[in-house]
Amino acid sequence: MKAVMILLLLFLTVQFLGLMVGERYLELVEKREAELLFSNPQSVWNSLYLFAFLLPLTLFVLLLLKFKASWFRIFEVTVIFFCCWLTLDLLIGAKLGWFPLGLFLSLLLVGWRMIKPNHLNRDLVLILSSAGVGAVLGVSLSPLPGILLLALFSVYDYFSVFVSRHMVFMAKRLVPSSSSLLLSVPKNLGEFLEEEKPVGGGRGKIFYLGGGDLILPLLFSASVFSSEGLLPSLLVSFSSTLFLLFLLLLLYRKPGRIFPGLPFLSVGCLLGFSLSKLL
Repeated sequence: MKAVMILLLLFLTVQFLGLMVGERYLELVEKREAELLFSNPQSVWNSLYLFAFLLPLTLFVLLLLKFKASWFRIFEVTVIFFCCWLTLDLLIGAKLGWFPLGLFLSLLLVGWRMIKPNHLNRDLVLILSSAGVGAVLGVSLSPLPGILLLALFSVYDYFSVFVSRHMVFMAKRLVPSSSSLLLSVPKNLGEFLEEEKPVGGGRGKIFYLGGGDLILPLLFSASVFSSEGLLPSLLVSFSSTLFLLFLLLLLYRKPGRIFPGLPFLSVGCLLGFSLSKLL
């Protein structure tokens, strides 16, 4: 159960860190040093645009995993690096002379991840990447488009796991490759700092959570933060964490099984948002 608690803590870390990033980004928008990604955050079309963009991206990742694993590794490292840079640049914003400190730290983190991969640096780069992406997307949306996006991806997640099963294929390819797109916590916490070996995958011995399961709850929480304030967004974050606990307990009883996480997390997000409206 310690591994379950650690995974919950990491999930909450993404949510809280993301809200800090979102607050900083909104400050830059107010100073006209940055712009929201969507000119009209209330439009539900924003959700449809995002969904339509991410579906082909998923297909692209599937094709890389199936036919060009080496190219996927290059794609993954590139995405993780720029997303870490985004987060650290927003949080720190300082420079070492002319060199951005966020860029320097991102190079160090990704370099460490590539040279000596372990669960710690895997989780660290994914936490930073998810916090930046989820926050910037979230504060650019109002809650209604956020709800629609949760619904769309929850249906997609269920379909991709139980019907088309392409998400199962992705998971089976990502786990043995020690991909940085998965949060991982070994049941034996002593293995947290041990070097990962890209074989086998530790079926049933490691808890995994996909990057999308980190980003989308944060996206909705950040959208609530931008329009409703801090307390409602915290209720969303804590409620989604509670439903993540339900999912992890289910996985604990059925090790090695793959379940769609977003339907659980989305219900938690919506419950937290509904509670905030009653207060």
